[in-house]
Amino acid sequence: MIRELDVRFPPNATISEEDREARVLLLASDVADMIEDQLEAAVREWIRTKAFMPKAAELRNLAADLRQRAMSDPDDRAAIGRRVAENYNTRLQGEGKQLRWVYNEKADTMHLVPLEEFRRRDEPRCTPDEARDIRDRHRRAA
Repeated sequence: MIRELDVRFPPNATISEEDREARVLLLASDVADMIEDQLEAAVREWIRTKAFMPKAAELRNLAADLRQRAMSDPDDRAAIGRRVAENYNTRLQGEGKQLRWVYNEKADTMHLVPLEEFRRRDEPRCTPDEARDIRDRHRRAA
């Protein structure tokens, strides 16, 4: 995402190629801890509305603003919570950890549970609509 910003907003001719590369690497480093979906949304919004290269603080502020707007709708808030839990669980699975994040829509919280407990949960892991969509996609693919 940061490389795309670099291409879209090149610096003026007075900056050397080494300085330009250093700026891009520093910006990437400064936003490396951001959640990928939030960073991508902030970069897309920045590209759509600005005409210059952002600073890390500007991207972080924009991501926070976008997140706040999304959080104002409870349905969006739950979807975001589920997606964040999925992202964290993908990372945990890749690291071989025996833990999983569970999102509680009623309390709007997340907590870690052991993998065995996560597998035993009686709650569906997706909504009925999501399950139907998944089945439909598999049928079309077959």
